[in-house]
Amino acid sequence: MSGAEPLSNRERVRPPAAAEAVRPAAGSPPPAFSLSEDGSRGRAADVSRKTARELAAGAFPPRATLDLHRLTLEAARDRVASFVAVSRTAGHRCVLIVTGLAERSPAGGRLRDHVPGWLSGPLGGSVLAFAPARAEHGGAGALYVLLRDP
Repeated sequence: MSGAEPLSNRERVRPPAAAEAVRPAAGSPPPAFSLSEDGSRGRAADVSRKTARELAAGAFPPRATLDLHRLTLEAARDRVASFVAVSRTAGHRCVLIVTGLAERSPAGGRLRDHVPGWLSGPLGGSVLAFAPARAEHGGAGALYVLLRDP
């Protein structure tokens, strides 16, 4: 290392600010999601496995809860989108979405089968990761959702 000289400021490469590194650019597609085999948990490509494990373990206490019981698929999808937007704007890091059976829906089915697709698809730009909740928060019938900074 003898004889080494520091670079001038203009030659140094600065990493992007933390906020720039986390937020997707306006108008860009949402980041790709890695989903579990059963689709019940997922994480954006820029989220570590460690963070996803901590979310599943309940390390991030939910700051708001949305209960989807007795809603149709269409109403539930609208509520989830609105809830994620409002929660993210409020600065909530983690929220809880409690699912239930879809009613009066021609497609039918369980909401818990649809919500992960919404979170990793159309809402993927606002979501960092999601995982089934611990038993005290509803177990497999609820999801912890880790949100991006506003």
